[in-house]
Amino acid sequence: MKGSFQPITKKWHEYLWLASILYFALGLFNILFAWLGLLCILTPILSAMFKSDKSFCYSTCPRSKLLDLLGGKFKLSRNKKPPKWLSSKIFRNVFMWLYFGSAFIISCTTLIIIAGRPIRESIRELWQFYLPWTVRHIDNVPFALSTFAMASYASLLTSLILSLITMVLYRPRTWCAYCPMGTLTQNLCEDNAKEEARKLAKAIARQQNQKERDAH
Repeated sequence: MKGSFQPITKKWHEYLWLASILYFALGLFNILFAWLGLLCILTPILSAMFKSDKSFCYSTCPRSKLLDLLGGKFKLSRNKKPPKWLSSKIFRNVFMWLYFGSAFIISCTTLIIIAGRPIRESIRELWQFYLPWTVRHIDNVPFALSTFAMASYASLLTSLILSLITMVLYRPRTWCAYCPMGTLTQNLCEDNAKEEARKLAKAIARQQNQKERDAH
């Protein structure tokens, strides 16, 4: 019927901000839930590697949905243009290497603990701070698993705090401009595009050479 009321329906991915809140909430009660964060790490990487796109960043990233909600709907953002250096290629790549470099050290530390080698408590975890209610020791769970979970949780919590700060100061999704995962997937997509371009150029060159040989 013309002029009838059409209800506005939201798509499922618009509710993914709940996943971000649920992740940090569950981690406060049981730190082993922090392992779920690997889903948000592996999913965009696999998508960029095999599909050569950033669909995860554009439509299904829980962090970006949370920032849209807080900064957009609840007007917690000043909506100011962020400084250009935040989205510069140099800063994005340096920040990415620092972030994933710390993740690499965390992984190596976990392997050392698994191997049973002694390591100083002060360097056991990088980029981590303890909350009063954090579960530090869990019965019947290998210590290495809880160690990696605590370090991962602290790392993701640190990035959340940074994203919220830049959301308030600038635009809601300013974090997306320098997000380490976004930078990594962008680099992967660019590398895939260059590889496809090289393959296409070689194929065209072979066809031209074949035509020249046939002409002779």
